[in-house]
Amino acid sequence: KEKLNKMDSLGERSANPHLDVITWRSPSVNFAFGKGQGLPRGYVMLIGGPPKGGKSTTVNDAIGSVHAERPDAFVIKFDTEFREDLQLPPATKKMWGIDDSRYKCYQTNQPAEIYDRMNGEIAKMCEDGMDLPLVVIDSLNQIQGRRQSEAKGVMDQRAAFGDLARTLQDCTKSILPTIRKYHIALLFTCHIGAELDPGEVMRGNKVRPKVAFGTQHMCEYYAYVEPILGQRGRK
Repeated sequence: KEKLNKMDSLGERSANPHLDVITWRSPSVNFAFGKGQGLPRGYVMLIGGPPKGGKSTTVNDAIGSVHAERPDAFVIKFDTEFREDLQLPPATKKMWGIDDSRYKCYQTNQPAEIYDRMNGEIAKMCEDGMDLPLVVIDSLNQIQGRRQSEAKGVMDQRAAFGDLARTLQDCTKSILPTIRKYHIALLFTCHIGAELDPGEVMRGNKVRPKVAFGTQHMCEYYAYVEPILGQRGRK
C-alpha cells in the first residue's frame, strides 16, 4: 500500500468526505444537504439565481460560518464583478461575522490571476500548513475568456463564440487536483438566462444557468437562490 500511495498525487484521503463539511447558518441551505451534512471540503457547489436574488448573501453566510466554526481557517474570494468595496464594507463584514484578518478578496476577472494563482501561490500556502476550507468565485460569468483577454480592443474578433465556455471548462479542470488534495470547498456563483427549450418550459423550467455543461459537470452540488416576494419577503 505504501508503494501504491507514492504514485497517488492526492495521498491518503478520508473514506467519508461528509465528515468535514462547510455548513451555513441558514437552516434552509443546510436542509438541502440532508440532516447533519453540508458541502464537503474538496468539492464544488454552483449557486445560480436572478439578479439581486441572494447569491452573494448566501456566499457571505458561508464565509461567516467558516470563521465562526474554525478559528484558524482562511477564506479566499475572487470577485470577478469588482463589487467587493460596495457589497462588503467593514460594517457588513461584522454583521456576517467575517474576520478580515482571515479573509482575502482578489478583484480580478483574468483567468490566469484566478486559476494559476490557485495552482501556484495558494497551493503552496496550503502545502505550508494554511487551513483553507473555502474558496469563492463570484461570479463565473464575469471571467474573461482567454481569447478575449488577449484581444487588442472590442473590435478584435479573436474573442470567438465559445471562448468563455472553453476557458471555464479547461480552467476548472486544471484546479480539480488542487481542491481535492488540499480539501478546499469551492463555491461558484453564476447568472441565469431564459430557458429556450419549449419542452423544458412546459415542465416549469423557465430559466437555466448561464454556464456551459462542461463546467456544470465539474460541480457536485447545485443551488438556485431567489428572493421571497411579497409581504413575507419584506419581513
